[in-house]
Amino acid sequence: MEEKYLNFNLKVKNLFIGLCTGIAGLPTVLRELAYRVKWVEFNFQNSKDKIVKPELIFTSDKLQNTVMLESKAGGNIEKEQHDRYCDVTKDDLRERAFIEPKCLNYVDITYVVPEYVAEKASSAFDKFSVGFPLLSISLKNIGLRKNSFSNAEVTSLFKAGLSINYEEIPCHFIPFDNESPVWIVAEKIVPIVLNFLYDNKSFFTSQEILEKLIPMWSNLSNEEKREMRQKVSKVLRISAEYEFKGFIRKNINITRRTHTDTWDIEVNPLKRKPSKRVRVWKQLQNRQKLFIERLKTGKRQSIQLDFFEDL
Repeated sequence: MEEKYLNFNLKVKNLFIGLCTGIAGLPTVLRELAYRVKWVEFNFQNSKDKIVKPELIFTSDKLQNTVMLESKAGGNIEKEQHDRYCDVTKDDLRERAFIEPKCLNYVDITYVVPEYVAEKASSAFDKFSVGFPLLSISLKNIGLRKNSFSNAEVTSLFKAGLSINYEEIPCHFIPFDNESPVWIVAEKIVPIVLNFLYDNKSFFTSQEILEKLIPMWSNLSNEEKREMRQKVSKVLRISAEYEFKGFIRKNINITRRTHTDTWDIEVNPLKRKPSKRVRVWKQLQNRQKLFIERLKTGKRQSIQLDFFEDL
């Protein structure tokens, strides 16, 4: 069962962003209740100066409600983390998480777990006397497993359950996170680098890639942004060692000034004559494929390193 819920935490983030956004293929009830995503992976200190870091914080001025969402792929409910959430006050949310006062009349800290570990999580709720709502996600449904939300309408809709298709949850809002394998990151970012070549750019930054890729970029915490920039830079560095060697190179001098990794495009084979560009583009796409395969398998396939010099 566990393999069916791979990338659960990432899926949860994208699912609830989608529910708040009201995209096609997902129920629109949260959108209709005026819920909007405020933060993704935003950490802040509670009243006792302990750090909390929910996967999502979303708010509704219509319901005067703020929801902090904590995803638990393994169903492990930790007392120490629970106590830290209990010590979050409305002042903390207003002053440290920058939530508008009109959304703070009602606050819900909500745990989300896969259906197959819901019983385990429910038992931990009983053991630690947790009064927060507990949602469980199956392959076809999101339902309220335990306790209630502060708003009766929200409680009712989750008690009735929201129909979803877990395997088809759109993941374009946050296409990868710090738990994603590098080949997933490469799969998302290399096409953007190839488009930079197509657009005849002379340099780009790791952050520039992420801003193009992630619609929710402005909603990510600074810490999360830093971790994602590091992920992207790691993939680019690996690509520059073989498949894209000679094409891109990290510019250390500019990076020191911009405080974000900056990459020079040293050679752009798409500057060739128009008659040769189609062939070059196909070769670049093939290198992309070989690079991703190497990250998946650890095996490097031979390529013609001087191919573009012959064009």
